[in-house]
Amino acid sequence: MVKTSFIAKIISSVLSLFILSFVAGCGQDPVSVRIGYLPIAAELPLFVAVEQGYFADEGINVELIRMASSNDLANAATAGRVDVLAGAASNVVFDVGTTSGQHHELILLNPYSNAPGHVTDYLIARDAALTPDIPSLEGKRVASFPGSVNRIFVRLIFEKYGLAWGNYEYVEMLPANWEPALASGAIDAVSALEPSATQIIEDGAGVSIFSGLYADLMPNVPLSGHWLSRGFIDTAEPETLASVLRAYERAVQFIRQNEDQAKQYLVTYANVREDILDHVNLNPWMTLGEIQGAEVQNFADLLAREGALLQPIDVNDFIYPGDQRGGEAANQAN
Repeated sequence: MVKTSFIAKIISSVLSLFILSFVAGCGQDPVSVRIGYLPIAAELPLFVAVEQGYFADEGINVELIRMASSNDLANAATAGRVDVLAGAASNVVFDVGTTSGQHHELILLNPYSNAPGHVTDYLIARDAALTPDIPSLEGKRVASFPGSVNRIFVRLIFEKYGLAWGNYEYVEMLPANWEPALASGAIDAVSALEPSATQIIEDGAGVSIFSGLYADLMPNVPLSGHWLSRGFIDTAEPETLASVLRAYERAVQFIRQNEDQAKQYLVTYANVREDILDHVNLNPWMTLGEIQGAEVQNFADLLAREGALLQPIDVNDFIYPGDQRGGEAANQAN
């Protein structure tokens, strides 16, 4: 009886310790992660990860911080005010790395492609009968998103089709003004991104005369992406970083398998009109294991040659983890 009682006490003690450990683990506060984002369609994986509870499943409490521009995102990350940059333009992140020494690292790419079903940029003309192709835009006014990268791509692609810089008027214009400018005749064509491109076409304000314009210069143009901030990488627990990646990867898989359902989040987060959702194409997002470092390096080299970067960069320093995945991928290009 004494021996049995002793064994029972041991078992009881072990069970008590197990239960206490389990309860303590369950009672841990979730890790807070601050995500700066832009309210645009290219950030859909973030919206899906939040709404489908993928961050919550990983024990992450997400604080979404809406930003107005990629510059705002990069500055906030460099100052330690956000942990993840959702949708920041690649050239902005590269230049911030040059000036500050803080290399924020890519975990999800927003490529612009001409893959069927995933074309998300178009050259749209006000009157396709008068301007059916690029050469016919000679002497016309052509708008595009503000910034050096869009200007470079339009110039180089137009030159490829025989229309030299200076033989048309190039106008930098915010997306909200594209459709009114086309409708009024203030511009003759616009290099437009989704979802504004689809809205223009569906409203009858313009007709696409070239789909997948940017990808005509290079495949999977890495204009923007989702990045971990340098400070977050340096201070967060490795499992927290892995949790963020898992949430994003689950979101991309969900989008691929449930595109129509995923698009619904664009109404809430990106102010996309519900009546055009069926016609809006989605980016062919690339998760970390799918990113081709050579393509990112080619893009960075092009920008450096054209003076759109402060100096040439090595994308090894900007793809997470910088000393592993990014280095291997980029070295394939050399």
